Amino acid sequence: MLKKSLFAFFLLLGVAGFCAVPFIVGVDRTLEAIGDVGWMCVASYLGTAVMVFVIPGIAWWILMRSEGIPATLAQAIKANVMGAPLNFFTPSAYLGGEPLKTFYIAKMAGVTKRRVLATIIASKVQEIAALLLLMFASAVYFVWRAAGALNRRDEILLIVSMVLLVSLFALVMIGFYRDARPTVKLINLLAGMGVAKRKLARLRSKAEDMERIIHACLVHRWKAALLSQFVLFFSALSILVRPYVYFAFTRQSAMIPLEDVCMTYVIVNFVNTLTIIPGSLGLLEGGVTKFWHLRGLGDHNGAAFMIINRIADAVFVSLGLWLIMHYGLAAVAKGVAKGTEKIEEKDLHDAAEAEEKLGGITRPPGRLNG
Repeated sequence: MLKKSLFAFFLLLGVAGFCAVPFIVGVDRTLEAIGDVGWMCVASYLGTAVMVFVIPGIAWWILMRSEGIPATLAQAIKANVMGAPLNFFTPSAYLGGEPLKTFYIAKMAGVTKRRVLATIIASKVQEIAALLLLMFASAVYFVWRAAGALNRRDEILLIVSMVLLVSLFALVMIGFYRDARPTVKLINLLAGMGVAKRKLARLRSKAEDMERIIHACLVHRWKAALLSQFVLFFSALSILVRPYVYFAFTRQSAMIPLEDVCMTYVIVNFVNTLTIIPGSLGLLEGGVTKFWHLRGLGDHNGAAFMIINRIADAVFVSLGLWLIMHYGLAAVAKGVAKGTEKIEEKDLHDAAEAEEKLGGITRPPGRLNG
């Protein structure tokens, strides 16, 4: 009951924030900006937005092919679209639909869920890596090109934050490759400090199995992993260029500067990653609109840009819901939303065992690193 109440509260808070931004900016100015760019801009934006389903679908399909899973590229893309409604309504915009995608591909390809799950976990880690590395590059470029846009303290804070995030992720990935179990060791450290011992004890085995899956992928199928990682950078770039799509249809003679495009990308992905509000409603609108106002790009353009972004969200969430109903997965999706249909500890353990067996990796019985 508490979970439902909190979800309803944060959803209402997000909707209120989303509705408030055009009124603060001026409804007439916002609608005029949308009318200025027209439906061709919306259609072009949709063409760019669909890439976050198509390109990760290609990368995931590459991993599945290397695993010997006979799923088609179309099925991988459909699975990503079906995950859109669940990703939108979960705390992070990049997670939530994995159990549904696992069930769908396993059913369509006629393989066990554990084999599909292993590729999903590896692909998701790679997707986060692509987003994070481009965030770092974007932040550095903004500070370099937009000298004086931020005070010295904020510039240092931004760069230090990005360096810490990238360094931490790099260390974790090195730990995965060397089978050093970095997340398990962190959990052990927190448990040793007396932090949520029971919950961490349950999380520990899941973290260990997840690390085994990623390690096996990096060691056994490194060529496929490198290729899929390369492909995923184009997904991140498709998010980066979205402001260009909007400004290409405005009457303004000057195109948005690259440094502002980069910082918009940082804001969008930072908010989407850490939000607790479904779809980052209100937060994205406020953040992007305020930034564009400060940079002289027009707060009305910021509000209009985000409304077009929400139109794209509505289209793909609706398409995802239709696909879920079409393939008879409504019960599974409902279970995922409620938390009753999720990735179980046994599923993770079986997937880890299968990956290590496929890669010829052996380890002593009962071995737990950390």
